[in-house]
Amino acid sequence: ADAVFGPATEYRSWWAHEPAGEKAALEAFVDWASARRAAAPGMHIYHYGAYEVSALRRLAGRYGTREDAVDGLLRANVLVDLYEVVRHSMLVGTPSYSIKYVE
Repeated sequence: ADAVFGPATEYRSWWAHEPAGEKAALEAFVDWASARRAAAPGMHIYHYGAYEVSALRRLAGRYGTREDAVDGLLRANVLVDLYEVVRHSMLVGTPSYSIKYVE
């Protein structure tokens, strides 16, 4: 599987062990995020680092599904990279800003 996603209020995972499951997991996540955004237009999805955005783009392109919905989430800045927030707002006494060091 290429990615794991989970919301903060109630943990959910969209996990797969084979390509068909990976496509279904992507579709389920994007559908969930789109429905949440329709219900709460100001909502955000927080992540740490560029991987999640790259994975969404890659998987939507690979499977040719939900590309417009992913594009809409990205253009609306629904996904917020906390790595960038931390890197620009904190000075940490660790060798890097990796979540492994910062947590």
